[in-house]
Amino acid sequence: METPINQSTIIERQISALEPLAARLNDESDDLNRIISTISEKLAALNLGIKVYDTSGTPYVKDSDDEDAEPHPRPGWFQYGFDKVDDKWQLAIRTWCEADPYIPNDQAGWAYDPLLSESRDSRIHGLVHLSTIVDLLRAEAEDRLQALAEARKLSSYL
Repeated sequence: METPINQSTIIERQISALEPLAARLNDESDDLNRIISTISEKLAALNLGIKVYDTSGTPYVKDSDDEDAEPHPRPGWFQYGFDKVDDKWQLAIRTWCEADPYIPNDQAGWAYDPLLSESRDSRIHGLVHLSTIVDLLRAEAEDRLQALAEARKLSSYL
């Protein structure tokens, strides 16, 4: 039978064994933050002025049978993207929030945060979406160029 003193010693050894893992994980997290910052800066430097979010895998629901009701994600669902958050273009995350029935005039909607402000796991998961985010930016830029070309054609008829 283990005594409380022996169990305490075992726990202290287990915690000590975690110390090098924690140090390595924190070093890797610092590298992750540098990667996110660098990518955000490079995308922002392109000066696209386009926000995109990876909506794949997000289940949308309606709150009522009203045909005009807008579908929205389930509460707490989030999407990774690139957006102007806190007056700065950067990799971001948005989370769907329901209206609080106890707050007058509260409305459901998206809450936006920089990816760098999120938990380590969220930051790692956000980088998994990076290729899709860049593809979405490219597609949106091409769509805008097409719309501008069409507008130029229309203006030539005026």
